[in-house]
Amino acid sequence: FNQGQAEGIVAGDNNDLYFGIYTGAHIDKMNTEDLSKTRLFNLGDKYDQDRPYIMKFYHGKLYIGTIPNYQRQGGALTIYDPETDSVKVFEKLIKNQSIVGLAYKDGKIYGSTTIHGGLGLEPTEKSAVMFVWDEQTETVEKVFQPDIPNIETAPMISGLEFDKHGMLWGTANGVIF
Repeated sequence: FNQGQAEGIVAGDNNDLYFGIYTGAHIDKMNTEDLSKTRLFNLGDKYDQDRPYIMKFYHGKLYIGTIPNYQRQGGALTIYDPETDSVKVFEKLIKNQSIVGLAYKDGKIYGSTTIHGGLGLEPTEKSAVMFVWDEQTETVEKVFQPDIPNIETAPMISGLEFDKHGMLWGTANGVIF
């Protein structure tokens, strides 16, 4: 099948793969049994997002962190529920930063950012941060800069994953923490 540049890809339920397509942050779904493809929605037109950088599938929902369009700042967190075909977009959760890392545990999204926005724009912030977002209240509970050994500032924190013991891991500047 023909498609644009996939910035993110994740397996969902029911033999589905989800693709985050650059440019315009189009979200497509492909059924892996019959290879049929469906364009679900895009985040470019209404929300000025361009790169669906990180995509995760947790408890039946697709979570997407994005980088905005050219010369724009402020990524978005998007949650897509395939069962109800509903899309919720939470724009500019972290001032002037894009969302590039997501991990889920106990009703909370643990996110991480990059200071970079759309191409052609210099960053305004000095360091990437992490945040905790409550799915029930749909609010950011906490924003913090993690204490990473030998790193004072990081332009990007990504690669978030919980291990089997509940420990959250991430990467920044080539360091695993």
